[in-house]
Amino acid sequence: MNCTQSARAQQALPQRRQPGTVDVTVVGAGPAGALLAYLLAVRGLRVVLVERARLPRVKPCGGGLNWKTVALLPFAIEPVVERIVSRVVFTQNLRHPFTRTYPEPLVTTVTRCAFDHFLVQRAAAAGTQVYDNCQVTGLTAQPRRITVRSAGHTWHSRYVAFADGAKGTLRRRLGFTATAPHDIGLDLELEAGGECPWVPHTLYIDWGAYPQTYAWAFPKANHWSIGVKGPAPQGRTLIHYLRQFMQCWHLPLAAGKLPYLAHMLPTRVPGTPLVRGRALVLGDAAGLLEPFTGEGIYYALRSAYLAAEALTAASGSDTSPRSYETAIEAEIMPELTGARTLQQAFDTWPWFFHLLVRTHQRSWRALAKILRGERGFHEVERVLRRYPNLVHTVFRLQRRAS
Repeated sequence: MNCTQSARAQQALPQRRQPGTVDVTVVGAGPAGALLAYLLAVRGLRVVLVERARLPRVKPCGGGLNWKTVALLPFAIEPVVERIVSRVVFTQNLRHPFTRTYPEPLVTTVTRCAFDHFLVQRAAAAGTQVYDNCQVTGLTAQPRRITVRSAGHTWHSRYVAFADGAKGTLRRRLGFTATAPHDIGLDLELEAGGECPWVPHTLYIDWGAYPQTYAWAFPKANHWSIGVKGPAPQGRTLIHYLRQFMQCWHLPLAAGKLPYLAHMLPTRVPGTPLVRGRALVLGDAAGLLEPFTGEGIYYALRSAYLAAEALTAASGSDTSPRSYETAIEAEIMPELTGARTLQQAFDTWPWFFHLLVRTHQRSWRALAKILRGERGFHEVERVLRRYPNLVHTVFRLQRRAS
C-alpha cells in the first residue's frame, strides 16, 4: 500500500499487515473514528483506520472535555491532560467581568493534536491497522461489501464508517448528503508568557457582544487556546470580534492578519440519513455537534459507541447497521434539539443570562451543571416548556431580530 505511516506514528503504532478483506474500514482518525476503531478491535473485528493527514495532525479546537466526556472514555487520559478547570471569568460585551468557581472540575483541557493521537495509539494497541497520510481515492458499493481504493492498493471491507469531519466529501460517493455548516469557529494559540494577564486553571468567556456569538479562552500547560464561535455568514464580524476579545485583555496583537484557523461547526437536520447500505457516518461528519456551546467531542465519542454496537450486531447477521440511525435519533438528537432551544433563548436575552449567572447562585450552579455535562439539554428544554408563553415570546423576538 502506498500509504506510509509518519515517523512519529511509527514510534508508537506497530506496522500492520496489508489489508485484504476486513470487517470495517474507518475513514478519519479524530475522536469519533479512533474510538470506534478501538471499540470494534477489542470486540474482535478486523479494522482498518485510514487518515488522509500525517499523524499527529493539527486540529484547531479549544480542547475542553467536560465531566461526562472524560467519563465516557474507556481508558484514563492523564498522559495528555493539560489543565483541569473549575473557575470561569465571564464578561458581557467585553465588559462587566466577574468570576465564578465550582467545587468540581468543569472542564479538562487537552491539545487536540496529542489527544487525538493518544486515541489512535489505543486503537492500534487493540489491533487496528492504522494508516496515516493515506488518501482514499475510490469506493464501490457491492451487495455484501464495499471496495476501498487508495493510491496503489485496493481492499474489501464489509462495512465503512465515515468519521472524516465536517469537510469530508468522500462519503457523498455512497449517497450521503453534504452537512451544511450552521456556525463556524475561529481558533488560535497564544503563548502563556508574562504579557498574558490570564490566570491558569481558569476559563474565560465573553458573550453578548454580537448576536449568536461568544468568545472563549482555554488554558493549556504552556499556552492558551482562544477563539470565537458564531453563524457562518458572519465570518468578517467574527474576525473583528476575535481582535476585540484580545484587545479587551490587552493581549499582544501582531500587525496584519491574525494567525487563526477556521473550522465548520455543522448541526444535523433531523431526519438526515446516517446509514446508506453498509456505510454510516458519525461525529462531525454526521453533524452531531451541540449548537449552544459548539461542543462536539462528547457527541463524537457517544456516536462511536452507538456505531460500534450497530456494526457489531450487523456484522453478526451480515446486514445493514440500520439500528445506528434509530439509536442516534433516540439518544443524541433530543440533546441537540434541547441545546438549540436554549441557544434561541440565550440569543434573545444574553444580558439577562449574564445578570442571572452574576447575581443568582442557583443560576450559576445550573449553568455549571450544563458545562460539566451533569444536566442534559433535553432537561433544560423540559423546564423551558413549562413556561410556553415565555418560550413563544423568545422565539418571536428571535425571529424579529433575525
